[in-house]
Amino acid sequence: MIDFTQMIEAIQLTKKNNKMIYNYTIPQAWNTFGFEQGKRLRNHEMLVDPHDFYSFALTKMMQTEACERAVEKEKGKSGGWIEKEILYALDLRTLTSWDHDRSDVIEQRNLYALNDSGTFLKAVILLPLLKRSGVTTLVLHQLFELDEPRSHHDYAHPYAIKHPLKIADGLADPLLAGMDVKAQLRMFIQAAHHYGFRILCNMSLARLGRDNALLAEHPDWFYWINKADEKQFCAPKVKGLPKNCLPSKNACKLLYQQEETQAHLDRFSYDPLTKDAAEYREWLTRQKQCNLAKLESEFQITTSPMFSDQLNSELALQTETTYLRFYYDQPLKQAPYLLQDTLRPDLFPCKQPVSELWDFLCDCTATLVKEYELDGFFLDEAWLMPQKLVKAVIASCRKQKSQCAVLVNCSDEQTFVKWKRSGVNAISGSCAYDIHDGDMRSYRSFAYSRLNSASSLLAAGEFCDTPRITQYQGGECLAKAVMFMNLFLPHTIPYYTSGQFSLEKQPQHLSPYADVKYENALPSSDVRCHKQAFVDRSFYSYTRSDYHILINQMERFTNLRAEYAEAMAKDETAIPVWFDKPNDPGIGFTYTLKDRALLVVCNIDTEHGQTLTIHTENMLWELPFIWKHIYQIYSSHDPYTHDIELNSFQNIPLYFEAGEVKVLEIREE
Repeated sequence: MIDFTQMIEAIQLTKKNNKMIYNYTIPQAWNTFGFEQGKRLRNHEMLVDPHDFYSFALTKMMQTEACERAVEKEKGKSGGWIEKEILYALDLRTLTSWDHDRSDVIEQRNLYALNDSGTFLKAVILLPLLKRSGVTTLVLHQLFELDEPRSHHDYAHPYAIKHPLKIADGLADPLLAGMDVKAQLRMFIQAAHHYGFRILCNMSLARLGRDNALLAEHPDWFYWINKADEKQFCAPKVKGLPKNCLPSKNACKLLYQQEETQAHLDRFSYDPLTKDAAEYREWLTRQKQCNLAKLESEFQITTSPMFSDQLNSELALQTETTYLRFYYDQPLKQAPYLLQDTLRPDLFPCKQPVSELWDFLCDCTATLVKEYELDGFFLDEAWLMPQKLVKAVIASCRKQKSQCAVLVNCSDEQTFVKWKRSGVNAISGSCAYDIHDGDMRSYRSFAYSRLNSASSLLAAGEFCDTPRITQYQGGECLAKAVMFMNLFLPHTIPYYTSGQFSLEKQPQHLSPYADVKYENALPSSDVRCHKQAFVDRSFYSYTRSDYHILINQMERFTNLRAEYAEAMAKDETAIPVWFDKPNDPGIGFTYTLKDRALLVVCNIDTEHGQTLTIHTENMLWELPFIWKHIYQIYSSHDPYTHDIELNSFQNIPLYFEAGEVKVLEIREE
């Protein structure tokens, strides 16, 4: 049994010290344990005393039987367990954000001096809801303290972090008086483990915020430009090359021949420690607190903004983050500089690593694993790091926990062999970027290409930096079809983003590649209009009247997936489903056990119903048992069981609603 006694006592202490009358609302969807001392509202909210509600929920959770799954008990390759998981990108700041005091504003401290934005305490309360959906692994986003924003958004870029070990103070809940943010994070992870979740941390180790906590002591770990050149700073163009050209050796040779490149190189400066270490150390000792503004004022230099690693890119500068310098040496002997070759140390490694920085990053990730019992990492932008460093980071984590799993964000499946040599278990792939064409051909191509694949990719309808899948042709119908069918694709790891279970339209964080029109996803009457959940104060639509319907459907589909997990893990037990014609709008797979088989088919036409003829004349005779009955046991549009009849050609003609996913079971008895 998990012990929440310390948290409950802290909550009750704050109640004792505060006699305020509360008009505090929560979505009714959060009331997973049947708290009855509140008042239900017509808009699917509920008025509660926060002290009583959270104490009640924690008490009920203490009585829940543990289903903890320790990764140390896993067998096989290090981190191989991740291949069987269902991932959920848990946005800590927004997932449990709510306008509790009904002021029409999401505040860090509301009318009751409590957080409207997300906290670890509120995230604990939502664990039963996520458990019911079938999710098995949580990927924590927005965990670290961020730099001050340099844009019109409320928060800085998600990777503009102050320090790789500094947890965001705003995630600490004021109701837990006396528990600092680190203690609250440990309690959250302990609770998640109790519910059977495994925990990954999403982070980028290639960059930090421009004004980060490492600048003062380690200015030589960063690239610097003259402060006077900041407004003119940009990536040089290369004549004769196309837009968004990858940095090959020949392309970079042309890059160095451009006049514009020399002007770019002249903007860089040595850091103050390298220029005169003694003078810099003396100046540093005189400072009570050193930040980027003071460094700029004293030395007339500033940290370099980031730009795209592709040549002739039309993407804007990333002005809120700066790149870490992994090597002392570089192609040209001058002040350390950024170009597309130095931006890609995985392709252009040098010979003199900044060993102290490499050790620091290894120590940080190992410390996170040890101190908070993390089960692994989702490393973003790992291609901006030397491959040897990625390998060293993974090795340091696995010294703390041998079954630590590591995923990297990489869209090119052909590079998986390289990542595998570094110890990576899976890569993100490009599914969420490619599957939204009108007739879903790319989705079908992706699905069938997974058969007999050597790599594990994420099966995702959307990533945190893409538009919401509900914004594409097919809308919510498309979102549901992909959400359910992704659970049954071979050699993939289902992946869902925060807000996807409420079919959100508001984007989380549009990358520079995403069309700006998606910022207008919501009507002007919605307070979240023109906002992005990762960089603005926002919340998710828990008050949808059909919210629990989707959770119930996910629960049923994920339970069926769990029943056939053994078959889905083996190549020889997966049989593709074929239809009358190659362009029929269907995707399907059959997974076989010794005495039964699961047949899952999706109509990928999200605008029209279709009669699909499922060809079984070959598949039925490949089964390892003598079949007698075929039933439709579940559907996204029909939860009831039906007998299935074969036609005279021993095939199954079935009518599908638009975007419908049907599950059939073939039985021996």
